[in-house]
Amino acid sequence: MDLSDDELDEREWSRVTDTTPADELHVYGEHALDPDWARLVASARYAVIEHVWVEHWFADEGDDFAPWLSLFAAHPPPALTSLQVGGYADRSRRAHLGPVAPTLAACPLTSLGLCGRLDSVQPLRSASLRELSFKTDDAVDAVASLLARSELPDLRFLTVSAPGRAALLAPHLTRLVEVELVGLSLDAAFFEALPGPARPGRLELETCWWPEDLEDEEAARAACERLDGVEVFAPEEGRCL
Repeated sequence: MDLSDDELDEREWSRVTDTTPADELHVYGEHALDPDWARLVASARYAVIEHVWVEHWFADEGDDFAPWLSLFAAHPPPALTSLQVGGYADRSRRAHLGPVAPTLAACPLTSLGLCGRLDSVQPLRSASLRELSFKTDDAVDAVASLLARSELPDLRFLTVSAPGRAALLAPHLTRLVEVELVGLSLDAAFFEALPGPARPGRLELETCWWPEDLEDEEAARAACERLDGVEVFAPEEGRCL
């Protein structure tokens, strides 16, 4: 398949969006059949792709991104620097991801977005990755465990959307420029555990939850305000704290 033409097999691919410029590829697969992977790899478009978004690849019981990650691990697009798997639908948060670590090892990515279950994801190792995002229905414990076992020395931007206590992530937020947390539970322990001078420069607390108990909420907000050199933005309040 030459992705520069319009001859797309809708039964195989459902929809492959031919974007402009040519270095971008957007895949929306409603029927995860067996495409002609060899033809795709041999196409002129494959050699120049820099940004890939596999929004959906729907199998019998939900999204399964393993076929695409396996393809990129075995045949890394030479120009690929940005990879996003998963869309906005809730089903993507429960998707099967597959061989993320081999893909990251094969491709010199600077940006990686993962949407799905983390049970199959091995520790991530990359000297080039600067931006990483997780969107999952797994408890935040799984994200914290994966970060603890990964080696990402150049990571600077992190986004986590998961249920659970933000405090579990605090020890892993070192040397970051910006951290965005979505849907996590805040408490004083989170702000107090942020790593000293290596803490992030900016925290975005997108729809995060302050403690229900008024005394605990006041303690959490006080701990937040004591942070030195950190810009904290809580969108629900419309202002920096």
